[in-house]
Amino acid sequence: MKIGITCGDTNGIGLEIFYKSIPVLARRGFFAEHSLVLICNPATLNEYFSKMGLEATISGNSIDIGGVNIELRACAQESPVEFGQATKSSGVLAAAALDESVAMLGSGEIAAVTTLPIAKHVMALASWGFMGHTEFFAASQGPSSKPLMILFAGSLRVALATIHTPICEVPRELSPINLLKRLEIFSASLRPDFAIENPRIAVLGLNPHAGEEGKIGQEELDVIKPVISTSNSRGANAEGPFSADAFFARKQYEHYDGVLAMYHDQGLIPLKMLGGSGGVNFTAGLRCVRTSPDHGTAFPIAGRGTAEPDSLVDAVLAAEGIVRSREKMGA
Repeated sequence: MKIGITCGDTNGIGLEIFYKSIPVLARRGFFAEHSLVLICNPATLNEYFSKMGLEATISGNSIDIGGVNIELRACAQESPVEFGQATKSSGVLAAAALDESVAMLGSGEIAAVTTLPIAKHVMALASWGFMGHTEFFAASQGPSSKPLMILFAGSLRVALATIHTPICEVPRELSPINLLKRLEIFSASLRPDFAIENPRIAVLGLNPHAGEEGKIGQEELDVIKPVISTSNSRGANAEGPFSADAFFARKQYEHYDGVLAMYHDQGLIPLKMLGGSGGVNFTAGLRCVRTSPDHGTAFPIAGRGTAEPDSLVDAVLAAEGIVRSREKMGA
């Protein structure tokens, strides 16, 4: 199986963790059956490795890192390496790598893609037109695609009912139709993508204390509870809404296969605290398999050599695992 790696923002830590992930993946036996292709500009890649003092041999369309051969798919757009800086050229290169990954997925050249981090404000400088990776890959799959962001670390899987949505707009996005779609996509993904036959899903409330039966907001009564009931009548196995603070503090998540959070930080703060340096972002609800580490470009530490590759290693292994799981489940 071949998995594509997009270069992300080359002023961040992405290429550093890519380099550091290779010996880790090698020790785990990944390259005995699988291969990677890095999508990047060769000159930018060479400058990055040189500035970081990383030993690698780039020759034609291949990279040798510690005796492991990685295919290099060249992007024409070059971007000078300026660690920690927001530059238009790095956004243009990141966008070009993403476009190439979609073409490779479409042709079947790669079975999945793992994306290195980008910075939204940098992509805006490049006039990219998407809020993030999730929205980009959803658009690449056509208007009928229904993306869902799932982040996981170990057995904890958190899906987001709203993704990159300002807090003031979250209640408007949590319509019964939208929330029902998210819950059903989550349930449908846990079966083939994670090989869970009858997944149990916990649904968090929106308001403090899950609304206190309408005393602190009506969303739980008017939207969330009816959606849970409807989804269960259609074959899901969901419970809630739960008060988010008590749910994580009392480790109730250990009794569920997935947790549906109402907004970004509600789900990701506890996941990142519990997941440590690992953790994977997976875009569910699409025909293609796309994963990424669950952190960003980390501009403040870019170029220092202190970034850890754990999350990227997990993301690559997860991409391979999800493809295999889908094949076994006939999805």
